[in-house]
Amino acid sequence: MSIRAWVAAIAVVAIPIAVSGQQPAGGSKNRAEKKICTVHLATGSRLDRVRRCMTRRERDEYRKEMDTDLTRQQLDRRGCAPPASC
Repeated sequence: MSIRAWVAAIAVVAIPIAVSGQQPAGGSKNRAEKKICTVHLATGSRLDRVRRCMTRRERDEYRKEMDTDLTRQQLDRRGCAPPASC
């Protein structure tokens, strides 16, 4: 196995462990205000990762917005706009 493959394998295992082990500063935050960090693969790359930190509320809003955008894009492809019934 080449050196490059070993480095890639170690990075894949070590990055999530390092990120999940970090604790945010300030111990008296309630659950809604606590930052949660996730690591995602960058689009178009096998090795590059994107770290995104948000509170639970921000994450829920982000997911709701992404779902709404996806629904809008799917309806637009069929020639329907969301206010109209298809």
